Amino acid sequence: MLLIALRALWLVMLALAVIGLPVERSGSARPNAFSRFEPLRSHLPAEGAIGFFTGNAQQVKRLRDMAQYVLAPLVVDDGQEHFLAVADFVDESQLQHFLAESHYQLRTRVAEGLAVLERTGP
Repeated sequence: MLLIALRALWLVMLALAVIGLPVERSGSARPNAFSRFEPLRSHLPAEGAIGFFTGNAQQVKRLRDMAQYVLAPLVVDDGQEHFLAVADFVDESQLQHFLAESHYQLRTRVAEGLAVLERTGP
C-alpha cells in the first residue's frame, strides 16, 4: 500500500513539473509533454514496455519521465532490448543518424525528430 502511495505521489510531482512547461529546443519553445508525446499513444501498445532514445544526453531522464507520464500505463525504459522504442530527437538528421547506427528501423514518424521505432537485429 505504501508503494502505491509513493508511486502516486511521484506521478503527481512529475505532473506538476512537466505540464505546460516548455523546453527550449533549437531556439524555439518545445510543446509541452502532452502535446509532444500524446500522438505516440495510437502507435504503441496499451501496456507492456518500450525503449526510449534521445539525442539530448543532459535531459534523457527528464524526457523519458515525461514520456512515461503521458504514455502510462505503458512502461518507458531506456534499455535497448525492447522490440518497440520511442525516438525523441531534436531534428530529422539526428534521428536518421541514430537509425543508421542502431538495430532499429522507423516504424512511424509522428513529428519532426519524434518516431516509433522497431528493433531489427540483436
